Amino acid sequence: METERILLRHWQESDAESLFKYASDPDVGPHAGWPAHESVEESREIIRTFFHNETTWAIVLKETGEAILHQEESWRNAVSSILVC
Repeated sequence: METERILLRHWQESDAESLFKYASDPDVGPHAGWPAHESVEESREIIRTFFHNETTWAIVLKETGEAILHQEESWRNAVSSILVC
């Protein structure tokens, strides 16, 4: 799915630096229920273990290719939420 400015796609390991940029901020993770990431490798591991599935999507700026958000769809309660990464 895409618009003129953004693209919705599955997370890729190459998104680790973009994720780390946001997830390392101590004001971001704790509000979403997880600790701030401490390294790019930790962010890469989060992509591998938690984001690599059929219900978690990267929201990517087409202009830069940078993942700026993620959307996780919960099939159990049919609710979608957007979390700043």
